[in-house]
Amino acid sequence: MTSLDSGIHVDGTYYGVPIASAEDGDTWIFGTHDRRRIIAALSSWTREFCGKALRDVYGLCPANCPDPLCPRFGCHVLDPWTGWAVIETRGDTWVATPAEADTPGASPVAVW
Repeated sequence: MTSLDSGIHVDGTYYGVPIASAEDGDTWIFGTHDRRRIIAALSSWTREFCGKALRDVYGLCPANCPDPLCPRFGCHVLDPWTGWAVIETRGDTWVATPAEADTPGASPVAVW
């Protein structure tokens, strides 16, 4: 486990992207909105912490999914929420407050 400059502990840093598991089950990706970096980091994180490929952990559809229900209901794809947040520590926990890009102390985050 490593720490960000804000003092929060993260599960690890993958391809330069810190990832932390939140108590509510969300996975937080810090410092980027670049989807390729997010996917690469999440892929390494799932292999380390879950022992499985990203697709298997989250039940993602393969490219050119053959499932006949996907055109009707949509494939399950990796589409994390991205935005900006100010990360603060409060005792033994951390809080991410949504923010605008120009808010002092705000950094890019993604949540899956």
